Amino acid sequence: MSQTYTTTLAAPVAFPSESRAVSRLSSLDWQPLLVATLALLFGAVSTYLAARGDLILLYNDSMSHLDVARRVVDSRTPGLVQLGTVWLPVPHMLLLPLVWDHFLWRSGLAGSIVGVVCLMITAVTLFQSIRMITSHQSVAWLGVAVLLTNPNVLYLQSTALTEPVLLATMTASAYFLLRWNRTGSHISLTLAGCTAMLAVGSRYDGWFFAVVCAALVFIVTWLGTRKLADAQGVSLAYAVLPVYAMVLWVVYNWVIFGDPLYFQRSEFSAAFQQQRFFLEGKLPTRGSLSISTLTYAWAVLENVGVLVVALGALGLLVFTLRTRFNRDSLTSYAFLSGLPFNIIALYLGQSIIMVPTMDPPGYFNIRYGIVLLPGIALFVAYLANELARWVRPFAAGVMVVLVLAVQVSLWLPGWPRSVITIADGLGGMSTKTNPVQTAHYLRDNYQGGGVLVDDTLVGLIFESGLDLKEFVGTGNGDLWRSALKDPANNVEWVAFRPNEMGDRVTAALEGEPALTENFTQVYAAEDYVVYERNSDIAANANGSGDSEVD
Repeated sequence: MSQTYTTTLAAPVAFPSESRAVSRLSSLDWQPLLVATLALLFGAVSTYLAARGDLILLYNDSMSHLDVARRVVDSRTPGLVQLGTVWLPVPHMLLLPLVWDHFLWRSGLAGSIVGVVCLMITAVTLFQSIRMITSHQSVAWLGVAVLLTNPNVLYLQSTALTEPVLLATMTASAYFLLRWNRTGSHISLTLAGCTAMLAVGSRYDGWFFAVVCAALVFIVTWLGTRKLADAQGVSLAYAVLPVYAMVLWVVYNWVIFGDPLYFQRSEFSAAFQQQRFFLEGKLPTRGSLSISTLTYAWAVLENVGVLVVALGALGLLVFTLRTRFNRDSLTSYAFLSGLPFNIIALYLGQSIIMVPTMDPPGYFNIRYGIVLLPGIALFVAYLANELARWVRPFAAGVMVVLVLAVQVSLWLPGWPRSVITIADGLGGMSTKTNPVQTAHYLRDNYQGGGVLVDDTLVGLIFESGLDLKEFVGTGNGDLWRSALKDPANNVEWVAFRPNEMGDRVTAALEGEPALTENFTQVYAAEDYVVYERNSDIAANANGSGDSEVD
C-alpha cells in the first residue's frame, strides 16, 4: 500500500521595501526622459554632421566664445578677468570645464557638448509646458517635433554660440513660472527665478525676459489676491535672483574696468559697434519701428519657417481668444518675450540684423530670430489641441505633422546653404576670417617671445594653433597697453591688418618708429602683415630683464 505525499510551496514573500520600489518605478513619468533621450539623439547626429561638414566653427563669434573661456586658464594674465566685458559670463563658465582639453577647444566640440545639453533642457521643459497648458501628452510631442526638426536650432546647438544657452534657460524659467501660476508652488517660483538668473547671465535678452516675468508675477498675484502688498512681495521674491545677477555684472565691470556700465559704453560694446554701421548707412532700423518690426519678422520667418510661423500665429490667436488674458494664461506669454526685446533693440540702434529680403540686403545676426522657436512650438501644439475639438485627434495631429513635413522639405534643396544660420556662417558678415597662410607662417616660425595682436583677429589666433598665452591682446590689461606703447620691450612679434583702423594694433603702431625702428616686416599676405623684432633689440631686451614673458 503506497501513499502519495504532496508538498505545498509557499508563495514568494514580497518584502515591503521591494513592493514600494516597484510601485514607485511603475508610477514614474517616463515621458520627459524619452524627450531628453530623443533630443540627445538629434543633437548628437546634428553635431556629427556639422563636424563632418566642417561647419562647427563657421562663425567668428563661435571661435571667440571658445577663446574667452580658454583664456581663463590659458593666458599671460589668467583668471576670471579674462571673461571680459560686453559678452555675459554664463556661456563661457559652462565651457570652462571643457575648453581646458586642447581637442575639445580646437575642434569646437566643447561648445557642442554644452549645446546638446541645452537642447535637451529646452525640449524637456517645452514638453512639460505644453502638457501643462493642454493636459494632453500627444500634442506636447508635436511641440517637441517642431523644435527638433528645425535645422537652424540643430545647427546652432552644435556651436559655441550663446543662443542655445539662452533658449534653455528662458524656456526652463518660463516652464517653472507656468507651473507656479497653475499650482502656487513657492519652489516653482524659486526655480523660475534661478533659471531667469542664468538667462540674465547668458544674453541681454534674458534681462528683458526677467523684467517681463517679474511684471507677470505681479499681475497674476494681484489678480488672485487683489492685495498690492502680496503682489509686491511675490514679484520681489521672484526678481531677487535675476536682479542679483544684473548687479553682479555691473559691479564686476566697475571693479575690473573702472566703469559700472563699461559693457554698454566701451569701444567693445554693441552700441559703439552699431554706430559704425549707422555712419555707413547700414542701420536702417534705428529710429524706425516699422523697419525694425519687419526686419525681425523676416529673421523669425527665415529661422522657423513660414508654415510653422503661420501655424504658431494662428495658435496664439486662438489661445488669446479662448483665454482672454485670464489669470491662468498670462505666464504663457513669457515664451514670446524675445519679440518685443529684439524689435526695441533694433529700433534703439543697439542691435543689427541683416536679412537678404531687406535693404541693405545681407546676412548678419539672422540667428536672433531663433529665440521665438520654443514659443511658436508651444502655440503650434496648442492649435493642434484645439483642432482636436473639431476633428478626430488623430486627424488633427496628422494635419500638423504634414505641414511640418512640408516645411522641413523646403529646407532640403540646396542644403546646407538653405539653412539660413549656416548660410550666414558660410558667406555672411558673421563668417570667420581665416588668414590660413599668415597663421601657418606664425605656427611654423614662432619660437616664443609673444605675439602682439588685436583680439578681434580671431581667425589668425585660432588658425595658428598656438596656445593663447603666446598672444598679447586686449584682455591682458596693463601688459597690452605697455606693448602698444613699447612693443620692443614686451613682445617678439607683431601682427596686424594694415589700413584697418578697427584693428587697435594698426591704429597704435602702423608706420610708427616704435615698430619700424625695432621690428622688421617678415611676412605679408591676405591683408595681414607680420613683424619680427630685430635681433639686436631682442638681445638688449632680454639682457636688460624687461617685461617680456616667455
